[in-house]
Amino acid sequence: YERLASLLLLHLCAALEHLKMHGVTHCGLRLENLLLAHSGRPGDPTPRLVLSNFLQAKQQQQPKNRAHHDQVRLAPELLSAAQYRKLDEFQTGILIYEMLHLPNPFEDDPGLRASGYSTDDLPPFLRLSCYSTGLQRLAFQLLQPDPASRLPIAEARVALQLLAWGPQAEHLTRELGGPRPDGRRLQEVLRNWLDVRRALLMVVFAEKALAQDGPEGGGVNLEDWLRCQFFAFATVNCMARAVELLRL
Repeated sequence: YERLASLLLLHLCAALEHLKMHGVTHCGLRLENLLLAHSGRPGDPTPRLVLSNFLQAKQQQQPKNRAHHDQVRLAPELLSAAQYRKLDEFQTGILIYEMLHLPNPFEDDPGLRASGYSTDDLPPFLRLSCYSTGLQRLAFQLLQPDPASRLPIAEARVALQLLAWGPQAEHLTRELGGPRPDGRRLQEVLRNWLDVRRALLMVVFAEKALAQDGPEGGGVNLEDWLRCQFFAFATVNCMARAVELLRL
């Protein structure tokens, strides 16, 4: 289940990253605003996540003429939507708790926010799978009280990709000779791993293409497409930052 939750969170982060490219913050990320739709392919177990309800969305950038027309009548404290820029990140951190059937920590303990909390005060996750620790660390980074320290949604997306398809912690420890290597050695190991996995992925897609032409059908499903996106655009530097974040 936690793997499926990770894939759905990956959908969400990709959608939020697209919105940010257009200067939009959703501001209303709740479970009831996340819709699941069948991918439309037989035998594809991964649903599509559809982000809905933009009633609270904030536009950070507007056309120049319209922005000037609107701003000449606004009080100084309302001129900027900067206070909303990291709100989606914060709400995504809460959603990680809720998608794993855990209570919203700020609803469960109303005094937490007012007491000047740190991430050490947030409730830990149950260890149910190999994804639990990584999801907890990701949630903690998204729930940083200081917006400047909060993990950007683009880096959260890479972290989720690494959780789903990246090297396992045991592999990294074995290749690196210990849990705390120098950065150059980590990048070398990740580069070699990425080259091998990209080559293997080509073989997998070739087999799927042959299966599609066969009597039993086949083809590429949604998870295959997401995995292909990761291996097509992943960089060693981004992966290294995600490894440090997740402490793999």
